Amino acid sequence: YCLNEDASYVPGWPVPVIETGANISASPAVGDIDGDGRLEIVVQNSTGWIYGLNHDGTPMAGWPQWIYSNNFFMASPALADFTGDGRLEIVIPSMKGYCYIFDYRGVILPGWPRPYNRGGGPTESSPTIADIDGDGVFDIVLGCEEGVLNAWNFDGDIIPGFPIFLSAFIRGTPTVKDLDLDGDVELVASCWDRNVYVWDLDGSYHRDCSVWNGFHGNIQNTGAADFIQTTDAAVMAVSHRVFEGFVELRYLVSKDYRDWKLLRREPDTEYEMLCAALHPNEEGIMSYVDRAVEEGGVYFYRIEAEGTPGLYLETGEIEVPVAHARLYQNHPNPFNPSTTIPFTVPGPDGGRSAVSLAIYDVRGSRVRTLVEGSFPNGKHAVQWDGRNERGERVSSGVYFARLRVGGADATRKMVLLR
Repeated sequence: YCLNEDASYVPGWPVPVIETGANISASPAVGDIDGDGRLEIVVQNSTGWIYGLNHDGTPMAGWPQWIYSNNFFMASPALADFTGDGRLEIVIPSMKGYCYIFDYRGVILPGWPRPYNRGGGPTESSPTIADIDGDGVFDIVLGCEEGVLNAWNFDGDIIPGFPIFLSAFIRGTPTVKDLDLDGDVELVASCWDRNVYVWDLDGSYHRDCSVWNGFHGNIQNTGAADFIQTTDAAVMAVSHRVFEGFVELRYLVSKDYRDWKLLRREPDTEYEMLCAALHPNEEGIMSYVDRAVEEGGVYFYRIEAEGTPGLYLETGEIEVPVAHARLYQNHPNPFNPSTTIPFTVPGPDGGRSAVSLAIYDVRGSRVRTLVEGSFPNGKHAVQWDGRNERGERVSSGVYFARLRVGGADATRKMVLLR
C-alpha cells in the first residue's frame, strides 16, 4: 500500500505482491534505486519473491527476483550506493543462510551471496550498512538466529575480527555509531541472552559512511534512503516528493543556522532565487512546495545558509512527471524561417503513445505532418521550418499546430512572417 496524507491511495496502488499462502512480515525499504530522481520501493514476501516497484506501482525493470524464504522469518532490505554511480544496491538475506547484494536491475553482484551462519538457518535481523573498518567504503553487518554476527566488505570478504559468536539469537538489527565521541566506530547489538553488547572497533567513524546504521537506516527510521552530506559547519539531509504539478522539498539542517535561501535551476542554466527566507522548525526541518514547475521539466535545487559562504546543499536532477497531453506555444512567434513547438505525452516512464502533430492553414487544409505514430512519453519539442510536405516554402500568414494524443486534442495559433 502507498497512501497520501489524507489516507487516499496514491495512483497505481495498492499492488498485489503475494502468491497462494504467502504473506509479508518485513518492512519495505524506500529510495531512489535507479537514480531517476523518484523513489522506488523494495519489499519481499514469504515465498522469497523480492519486488522492486516504481513510484506508480509498476514493476522496475529486472524485478521481481527470488531467494529462499519461509513463512516464519523475514528481514527488511537495506539500501546504499556502494559503487558511487548514483544508483542504490539492495542488500537482503535469504532464509537459507546467505546474504545477497542486487544492483538496481536485479542482478546479483560478483562475490555474492555470502553465507552468514553455521547452520544455514534464517535471520530476522536486517543488514546494517556502514564503514566499520575506517577505509571510507561501506561494509555490511548482519546478525542471525545462530548468534553469529558477520561483517563483510563490498567484495564479500570477511572483515578481520569477524564473525563474532554470541550465545543466543541476534534478532535486532545492529547499530553503528561513535558512542563515546572518540572518533572510532562502536558496534552495538542486542542478543536473546538478555544482554546488549558494544564493541569498540579500530576504524575511524565517518558519519556520511553510515547510511543504514540501524533498523530502517535513516535518521527518522522511516526506511527511506535519504541523501546525507557532511560539511564543516552542519549536517544536512534532503528528501523530495514529486507530484502532478509540484515538487515538495524537505530539508534537515543544523539548528545553529536559522536563515536559509532556496534556489532553482534547469539544465544548462544558472541558479535563480526561489525563496529568500526559509527557517527551520524546532526539529531543524524546513519544507517548501514548488508549484512553479512544468510537467516533464527537469529541475535542480540548492539551499544556502545566509551569511555563511560555502554552506550549501544541492539536489540531483528532479523530473516532474507528465500527467496530461499539452501543446505549448511555439517559440519564437511570430517566426521566420523556423519555430520550435513543445508538447508533452502523458504516461509512465519508458512507455509510448500514439501521437499526431500537424500544421494546418486558415482554411483547415493540412500543410505538414511533423509527428505521426508511436512516440515516447515525456516532454518533447519539434521544429517546423515553414515548409509543406513537398519541401516548398509556404507564404506568410496564420497557421495552426494541432496535437492529438489518445483522446486529447489541442491547437495553437502561429504566425509566419516572411
